[in-house]
Amino acid sequence: MTLPGRAGGMLTAARMPQLATLALLVAAVTASAALQAEFFTPYGLTSNFATILPVATVAVAQTVIVLTGGIDLSIGTIVTLSSVVTVQLVDGHPERPGGQVQRR
Repeated sequence: MTLPGRAGGMLTAARMPQLATLALLVAAVTASAALQAEFFTPYGLTSNFATILPVATVAVAQTVIVLTGGIDLSIGTIVTLSSVVTVQLVDGHPERPGGQVQRR
């Protein structure tokens, strides 16, 4: 059994980035749940995932690119271009895919 704060325990310098990331994730979910009454409803989860998923996908892809040594930050330009094209296609047509998340 390892105690927090001891050598080899949970609070080592190597684990601090992971613990800080986990703490920020818990804080963000807690704040969102407190501000949105429908956060844990099916509609709220669908809406939040639809908002977060594209950015999370790009973040994971960019992380893989940077970790493999092929530092290519041009993905931001591609995301911006695809966002502008999507808005132009969906603008005024919420029935098209990618429009709004509709309540059922």
